Amino acid sequence: MPLPMTLKISRKVTVSLAASILALLQPSIARSADFTESGGVVFFEAESAVHNAPGGAVTDWSVRDELPNFSGGSYIEWTGPDFFDSSNAGQGLLTYSFEIINAGNYELRWRTRIAKGDSNTESNDSWVRFPSGVNIVGEQPMFGWTKVFMGHFGAWFWDAKMVDHTGANVRQYFSAGTHTMEVSGRSYGHAIDKIALYKVDELSLSPFDLDSITGTPQATIDANQLDVQNSASGEGNSGNTSTDQGSANDQGAATEVPAGVRYTPGECVDDRLALPAIADIHVIESKVFNDPVLQLAPEPAQSLMRFDLAGVTALTSAELQVTIVSGGGAARVVTSLADATAWQEYASGLAQNPASVLQLNSSTNVWNSGARYAIPLPASDLPTAELVLSVDAVDAPQQLQIASREESTEMPLLIVGGDSGFCDNYLAAVVPDEPDETVDTQPVAPDDAQEPARPDNGQANQGASSGGGSGGSVSIWFWLCLPLFSLMAKAKSARGIRRCS
Repeated sequence: MPLPMTLKISRKVTVSLAASILALLQPSIARSADFTESGGVVFFEAESAVHNAPGGAVTDWSVRDELPNFSGGSYIEWTGPDFFDSSNAGQGLLTYSFEIINAGNYELRWRTRIAKGDSNTESNDSWVRFPSGVNIVGEQPMFGWTKVFMGHFGAWFWDAKMVDHTGANVRQYFSAGTHTMEVSGRSYGHAIDKIALYKVDELSLSPFDLDSITGTPQATIDANQLDVQNSASGEGNSGNTSTDQGSANDQGAATEVPAGVRYTPGECVDDRLALPAIADIHVIESKVFNDPVLQLAPEPAQSLMRFDLAGVTALTSAELQVTIVSGGGAARVVTSLADATAWQEYASGLAQNPASVLQLNSSTNVWNSGARYAIPLPASDLPTAELVLSVDAVDAPQQLQIASREESTEMPLLIVGGDSGFCDNYLAAVVPDEPDETVDTQPVAPDDAQEPARPDNGQANQGASSGGGSGGSVSIWFWLCLPLFSLMAKAKSARGIRRCS
């Protein structure tokens, strides 16, 4: 028969007991993370792990500030040897601790750059692992150290992929609690500026969104230049609210953008939004090429650019801006909506070229090398979701190439606009609000129905989840009971608790 729990203690002793329990729990609380998730996003400067390391340095990670347009006070670059074999992963270990308040599926994006060489397939990766992350059913799993890469040259880009020739997203489930991300050197010359994790089931973040949320500085453009650029693109693409814009012939020919007038990728100014391509390739005879240039001619080629218009509504104008980087001369360039599901940037090949769904513009021009052109598009025909634009050159015997999204200043941009308040509405739709300070943000364990399916063995892919299990519960009760044992030892003659159950 269990003994009756009849210990009588004063209010003063009760307060003392509570203080004792908090004191015992304090070591756990003191192990707070360096960074805390808020609104489904947690981010950190890459150099923070170097500064926080014992002794203030990590072997072969160099803290630098030479490359332009980095965020914070500096960035880091791997200056050690190549460690391509996973058995050598862990060299120059960087550790980032972060607190997850809202448990769920998170995607990794980091702002990195190729600091050495001139290829978009070298000096572009590092090793990554999440010791307490859990693989997500339906997503590419991680097993220990994983090569995470990007495929852009000449600028900082928010991108992180794994699995060569596939480009799978880096995604893990994190329970509420403290977790760590570990990074180690793999390719000489890979530079890392900033790292972000966001709740992918609730947020769809473009590079511009990540810049805005993480406070990454962006270049600005004078509003007067925007007015010049809009007018230079032809009357048909500015302020036209007509709903019968379906004919490509009604859009007018492409026009040359004045030299020195450029939109900042991702920026929304004067009710005009400049969307960078989130992926682009060119296809020749069903073979995919992911190069710094997109080829239109002379071979039968198709350039494809994927844009994300999520959060964009009530369009009144649209145009595609591209820069001719090689070749030129007379040619007809056709811009169309294409099948958005038939290709991906890191694919090794296609069974057939993605089909064009709707022709948007046909412009016969003398295209000048080095010039930037604005191709007007019918705004009413653009879906406000992810879309793919196909650009083809017809009757062009000479070479004709345009800059890809790897070129930071001349990349393709889809410029869309709306009526007054367009930018405010867009930002409200894509950038999450700051959390209300009055709301209780204490971690809450997810309901069973919200837990993702685990691997068959029930284990995290790289270690135990920091959320804990039944063993963690027993440990917590032990510590909670310890102050009561102490009280019993001091009150041997008193009637009271003889055990804690």
